[in-house]
Amino acid sequence: MLAEWFGYRHKPLTQEQLFCDVKYHYTLHQYIAKMIDLKKLADQPVLEIGSGHGTFAVQLRKLGFHKYIGIDDNTNNINFLTNTIGPYFKKQTLRGCSQTQSEAFSAVFSFNKLQSFENPLEAIDQIHQLLPKGGKFVGTTPYPFNRNVISDASHLHVLHPRNWKRLFHLKKFRKVNTYPVSLIPYFWRVNPSLNPIIPAYIPGFNLTSMTLIIAEKGH
Repeated sequence: MLAEWFGYRHKPLTQEQLFCDVKYHYTLHQYIAKMIDLKKLADQPVLEIGSGHGTFAVQLRKLGFHKYIGIDDNTNNINFLTNTIGPYFKKQTLRGCSQTQSEAFSAVFSFNKLQSFENPLEAIDQIHQLLPKGGKFVGTTPYPFNRNVISDASHLHVLHPRNWKRLFHLKKFRKVNTYPVSLIPYFWRVNPSLNPIIPAYIPGFNLTSMTLIIAEKGH
């Protein structure tokens, strides 16, 4: 199931895939909305690194976000999302964004992306540059079970939560918290609310286990 899911995610983006992705991640996005109160950020500029299939953008648009920007290096996805959701997406790298962005973002989001950077410490530094003091980073990354390492060739740094905390602290983030999150496969196909958040790292049963990272920029 896991290999099938990751293979499915790498196919060209379609309306059906966007619909399925929204359903699959529904409870995760609801969980995050409770953890940081997304509604308070609705009028502020926010960035998503690796907008992917646009699932989080759909969630934010429902909450009234109008200063959202999503960056991704996949031209086809960017074109599809621009035509489907709106002109909120750019084909741009994190490095390019950190070098050219003149306005700070109140929050930076990144889902299942940190482990794919060749230099995660450099990526965290670039995220730090994009935030004002007190700005928040919110993202997920796979827990270092072997299946999460071998399931995707782009997974270069599948690290333990303690390692991620050390990297964020090295780049002057404060209040760096990590949370275990596992999602159950299958049931989301019936109803998105049937994909409950399990607050634990579970090694078997084809569950998707990840670490949720919430960090605040210090000085």
